[in-house]
Amino acid sequence: MADDIDVKPKVFKFKKKGWKNPHNVVRGGGRSWINLRQIIAAADFGRLPAGVPTYSNIEASSSVYPSKKYCDITGQPAPYKDPRTRLRYSTAAVFRQIRSPAMTTELVDKYLSVRNAQPKLKKK
Repeated sequence: MADDIDVKPKVFKFKKKGWKNPHNVVRGGGRSWINLRQIIAAADFGRLPAGVPTYSNIEASSSVYPSKKYCDITGQPAPYKDPRTRLRYSTAAVFRQIRSPAMTTELVDKYLSVRNAQPKLKKK
C-alpha cells in the first residue's frame, strides 16, 4: 500500500520560476566610495565666492551648539562650577581638592589661565 502513494515535491506559488537562476545575478551594484581629494578635484570651487564654506576651506560658520565644558583638574566632562574659584569640576572628590587649603590662589589663577578665563580687572 505504501508503494501506491505518489509523493510530489511542494510547489510554492509565491516564488517565481527562475528565482534561483544563476544568470539573473546583478553584478557590480555596490556603493562606490570616493575620498575627499576626489571630491575636491571633481567640484569646481573656483567659481564660488570666497565667503562660501566648502570642503576646501575652514572658514565655516560657527556652531549653533554650546561649547562643551571640561573639568579644569581632570579633563573629564564637567557639569559643575565652583562659585568661589570659578573652576569647573566633575566629581565630589575634585571639589574637595579645589576647596582644600593646598589649592592656593596662585594655583587657581594658573588653572584659569590655561582655560583663558582670567578675570579682567579694571584699573582705577
